[in-house]
Amino acid sequence: MREKLIKANQAEKEYLKARRGKCDDALAAVEEIFFAKLREAGFQSVDDYYDNVRNYGHRWRTLTFGRYNTADQITYGIDEAYATGNDIIAYTIFDHTMAVLPDVKDAESLVDVDYCQNHGVEIVSHGAGETGCYVAEAGNVGVLLVLHRPCYARAMELELKKVIQNVLLNHYGVTTYLDKNEIMTRHFPQHPDGVKIWGDAQADIGRVSMAVGGLTLEFHKEEAERILKLRPDHPTLKEPHGLNHLLGYKINPGQCLIFIIEEWLKQTESQVTDRKWRTRFSDQLRTAT
Repeated sequence: MREKLIKANQAEKEYLKARRGKCDDALAAVEEIFFAKLREAGFQSVDDYYDNVRNYGHRWRTLTFGRYNTADQITYGIDEAYATGNDIIAYTIFDHTMAVLPDVKDAESLVDVDYCQNHGVEIVSHGAGETGCYVAEAGNVGVLLVLHRPCYARAMELELKKVIQNVLLNHYGVTTYLDKNEIMTRHFPQHPDGVKIWGDAQADIGRVSMAVGGLTLEFHKEEAERILKLRPDHPTLKEPHGLNHLLGYKINPGQCLIFIIEEWLKQTESQVTDRKWRTRFSDQLRTAT
């Protein structure tokens, strides 16, 4: 399937280039050539091709590592993918509190800017659509995937959710369920209505698609309520809690990230360029934690 998708994607690039400036009659001829090349690649139709991109486009990848400790981690990951042509899997352990917004230009309507400035809360953009405003505290972990086409950001995001759910269940015994773009849990009897422990965002950006998310190991609701403003479409702050508090012990963030990366590679049948990544990854994170 990987080879079929690559061949069809090349045909799509040729089609998009060839159709520029064409009149209706010439455009029809260009489309027929595209359809024929799709059939040669093994797809019955354009819909068949895109269905397979959604299902398999993020699989069988060879990924390079990135580690970003700055506020612009997502932008850096996208820039690196564009500059190198590499597919990226990046990670971070947050070392200070951040308010992560779709766009910092909208900060005044989304967060208490004065409070953030006076309490060392950095306001940053995640650059993925118009939603996904959240607080990331020191000790939490983040994962970023940037893949070149053909792929589909929504499918990457859904796969990443499955990965996180498997890691939480298999390594920490925490059962979860999905609520829109968030992973929730009713695992803890003291919170029968469920609490949020993961949020993410995704976007198709030019030649690449990205998915990014954060796992809440540490959370202080009072500060989050001071940072985030109430909005008509988000009338109340959801009830997140740090997993460390809920479990009664501290999860090692470096080990948690290793579990997440291992699960992504397993589920997507992908690999990384560094064969000794576990050792080197552990060494890197030992200095970070």
